[in-house]
Amino acid sequence: MQPRPQLQPERENRCPDCLFLDIQGRRDGGCSDTQTILTLTLNFEERWESLPFGRVKFGLRGGELRLLIQNGSVPYSDRSLVHELALAIPKEITNVQSSELQEGGEANLSLKDKNVSAKVNTSRKKVSGITEKSEVRSCQVSTKGSEDKPAWVFRLRTPDDPVLIGLIHHELCKVSVLGNPCVVEAKFEASRGDIWITATEGIWPSDISSNAKAIIEREIVFHLIRSYINPYISKVILPIQPVFYQEELGDIA
Repeated sequence: MQPRPQLQPERENRCPDCLFLDIQGRRDGGCSDTQTILTLTLNFEERWESLPFGRVKFGLRGGELRLLIQNGSVPYSDRSLVHELALAIPKEITNVQSSELQEGGEANLSLKDKNVSAKVNTSRKKVSGITEKSEVRSCQVSTKGSEDKPAWVFRLRTPDDPVLIGLIHHELCKVSVLGNPCVVEAKFEASRGDIWITATEGIWPSDISSNAKAIIEREIVFHLIRSYINPYISKVILPIQPVFYQEELGDIA
């Protein structure tokens, strides 16, 4: 009897400049033979989108990561990443250069029978250093859904920031394998309210009314939804090969 062929992972990021998703499976000493740890990589960023009459920059204020698990389950007790996160935003590094002036000169002083002279050199010393400017954007993560259809909700928590920007790399959950094949399908989905336009170039005429501006902005958002959001932004299909099934394959072979 020939062993059945192993399924291969599939990954699709429709707009990686805005949102990049990946999920990896791993095992360690904290897992049983029927468990696999899923590790999440999720990167939020702003993206420029070119239009016939200009361009816009947009990002996401939130979204949902939904898992559909075939022959497996994730109870609430095995879910991680359910708390407030400080997103890892790259730091802006500025090279600072300045100079310190050391002044001097030469002077003679006569004291009756003695001449005293002193000489001080004038020099300029360059001083350089690096200053780092960083931002912290807070993301609240909660979970919901059934054991075979768990979901994680991501929401912006920093009031002054329009969109999520930064990297999340974290353990997501433990999947209990109930049969073979065990396959995890992960999708990141967003709604219309999750899309936020942060900048524009060449879009608005100088005399445009607020009503016309709102209509054009709504049409731009619909274009972004059709292009990147519906039915999902990113998808990963990850087959999980349980240890007990690998042993069975070895016995068959």
